[in-house]
Amino acid sequence: MSESAALQAQRGLPWYVALLHGLGGLLAGVLLTGFLAFTLLENLDPPAFGVAGAVLIGTGTAIAGLRSYPFVRLFALSLSLSGHAALGFYLLEEFEFDGLVAALVVLSAGLYLVYRDALHRFLSVLVTLAVVSAWVLSGETVAPNAIHGVLLIVAAAGVWCFSGALSEAVRPIGYAAVVTLLVLPLLVLVPREHADIDWWAARAVAVVSGLFVLGLIRRAYPGFPGAMLSGSALAVAAIGAVTTPGLAFAIAVLVLGFWRGERILTLLGLLFLPLFLIVFYYALEITLLDKSLMLMAGGALFLSLRQGLILWERRQIAVGGGGG
Repeated sequence: MSESAALQAQRGLPWYVALLHGLGGLLAGVLLTGFLAFTLLENLDPPAFGVAGAVLIGTGTAIAGLRSYPFVRLFALSLSLSGHAALGFYLLEEFEFDGLVAALVVLSAGLYLVYRDALHRFLSVLVTLAVVSAWVLSGETVAPNAIHGVLLIVAAAGVWCFSGALSEAVRPIGYAAVVTLLVLPLLVLVPREHADIDWWAARAVAVVSGLFVLGLIRRAYPGFPGAMLSGSALAVAAIGAVTTPGLAFAIAVLVLGFWRGERILTLLGLLFLPLFLIVFYYALEITLLDKSLMLMAGGALFLSLRQGLILWERRQIAVGGGGG
């Protein structure tokens, strides 16, 4: 069988067979690097870990560019991730947390141009954002409240990546930024003695993000009712200012994903929206009766907005039909 025929056969595999191939490649890479780690761990010093990490990253990147088979792609990904872990261990031992963050940011930016698959790029950016967030929250160099700066950056990156014609090259950055944006507000559950963060700035970022998304929709649909837009803006401002900041972020991601037709983005919004509702409900220091009344009022508000959108859609259809 020729190479092109073999590639065509791989692409024609059912999704569950391709999934098993990919999991097999991932498991093979994990087992290989695990064997090497347990065999050489006692005899390697930190610089040797750095060299081994660089070799694994280079090998994984090179293998990923050879074939597009699921087994090969996931095998290469596991090698690269293991290399990142080994290199990170070396950097942490030699340069402590500050050096690790700086080196990882530079490494991620350089390898982003080398990686060919979106999953590799997404995980690279996501791990970098996670390490930067952990560095900020550690409070060793900057105050933990600087996490609001990270939230602002990832919110701007997410909106920028998904607000216009999305290029395949920046799609992984957008998804990594959105995942970080939705995960970081869960820190409200951490006691203040472990994470002393004032969340007012995050609420401001959430409100601005939601209003910006509504502004983009208003520009895309000039016929959108002004009253409905104003009501949505007030609802977003109230939710962002009063509730946990993650709730407004989840709503903004959900609306943005639905507007742009990004199913993964919409799914992320649908998953995190009820999660942040539970977080907000749990953190409220009021009686159960007051919590119930708030839930009833919120349900009535969203049902009213839904009915308004249905009426607007029918009016648009009627106008379009009359014009035809």
